[in-house]
Amino acid sequence: MLKTLLIITLLPACAAAQDRVSVGVYHGRPVTRLTLSPHASGQVTAERALLKGKVTLTAAGGLVRCKDRKALDGRKTVKLSAYGGGVWLSGPGLPRRLHKGDITITARGGRLRVTAMVPIEIYLQGVVSYEAKDLSRPEAFKAQAVAARTYALTKVQSHVREGFNICDTPHCQFYAGFAEVNPVAARAVMQTAGEMITYKGKPISAFYHSACGGFTEGVSAVWPYGDLPYLKSVQDGPAARPYCSPSTGFRWKKKITFADLERALRRDRWLKDGEKISGVSVRGHGKSGRPLKLAVSAGGRVVEVPTSDFYHAVGRTLGWTAMPGNLFELYSGTDHIIMEGKGAGHGVGMCQWGAEGMAAKGFKYWEILEHYYTGTRIEKIKKDNK
Repeated sequence: MLKTLLIITLLPACAAAQDRVSVGVYHGRPVTRLTLSPHASGQVTAERALLKGKVTLTAAGGLVRCKDRKALDGRKTVKLSAYGGGVWLSGPGLPRRLHKGDITITARGGRLRVTAMVPIEIYLQGVVSYEAKDLSRPEAFKAQAVAARTYALTKVQSHVREGFNICDTPHCQFYAGFAEVNPVAARAVMQTAGEMITYKGKPISAFYHSACGGFTEGVSAVWPYGDLPYLKSVQDGPAARPYCSPSTGFRWKKKITFADLERALRRDRWLKDGEKISGVSVRGHGKSGRPLKLAVSAGGRVVEVPTSDFYHAVGRTLGWTAMPGNLFELYSGTDHIIMEGKGAGHGVGMCQWGAEGMAAKGFKYWEILEHYYTGTRIEKIKKDNK
C-alpha cells in the first residue's frame, strides 16, 4: 500500500486564502427573465428586506425591472442573501435550481447576470454530489472531494474579467446548487475540509474523468500543455481487470456517418462548407494507446485534428454519447467510421470509476490520489492570519 504524509502548511498561493468563491450561475445561457422563490425553510432577504413569495426579475437595458416589488425595480443590481433552505431560481429555458449564499443579479444589455458567493466547502458539496454521482464508496467520494477542491482553488482566476471566480458548467466544474446534495458527498467534503493535492508544495491541476479504460494518459498527449510530472500515464490496476472495469459502458462501439461528422467538424471550423469526407485515419498514439490525431481526408486535402478537438466537436454537435471517450480503435468505411473503445472522458488525472474500484479493494482516499497523481501529497491549508 502507498503511504502518505498529511502536512499542515502555509500555502502562499491565492488558493490558500480563498474562503468563498463567486460562481457564475447559468453561465453561457441567455437569462432574460428570472423568478425567485424562497425555499419553504429558507430565509431570503432582497436588498435587506425579507422576501416572501415569488418575485420575477427582467432586464431593460442596464436596469433590473420587477413588477412584484417596487423596492427592487429600476436598480442596476439586486442583492440577495439566501440562508437556511435557500432560494429557488428558474426562468424560461433555465433549469430550476436551489442556491444559497449571497446572490447578485445585474442587468446588462437586456439580460440578467447571476452570481452566487458561496463558502468553498459548501460549494464543493454541490460539485461532488454531481461529479461523483455514479460513485458509492466513501473513500472514493473523499478522493473526489480533495480533487474537486484542488481543481476549484486553482481555477479561481478563470472568470475574473467577467466578475466572478468560476462558472457552473463543466468548463470549471458542474455546479447545480443544493437541490440534490448527496449526504455521502457532503460528509466526504467535511471530512477532508481544507485538504489539497500538491506537487513540491504547490497545488496541482487536478484533472479527473469518468473512466480511463485501463490506462490514464499524460496531459501533453491530450491537450497542448507542457508535460506535468504528476499527470503521467498510469495503469489502472491489473490489466486483466482494471479498477474502472465495472463502469457503465466500459466497452463501447459507435458508428458515425460521414455526413454527421461533416456537420460536427464544420461547426468547429475544421472543415469548410461543401467539403465532403472520404476517409479518416489515426496519426500516432499516446502511452495509453489513445490516438493523438485523426487525419480527415476531405475536399482534396487532409486535415489533422487533435483527438481532444475531434472528441469535443462530436460531443457538442452529436451528443456526448456519440463518442464516449478518446481511447479507441478506428475503422473507416465508405461513408462512415466505426470506433471501438473503452472508458469515458478525456483520460487525464484521476479515473473516478477507478477510484471507486480502488476503494472497493480497501485503498484509502490519499492512496487513490497518489496513484493517479504521480509524486503528489495531500496538504492541509493553514491560513496565515498575519
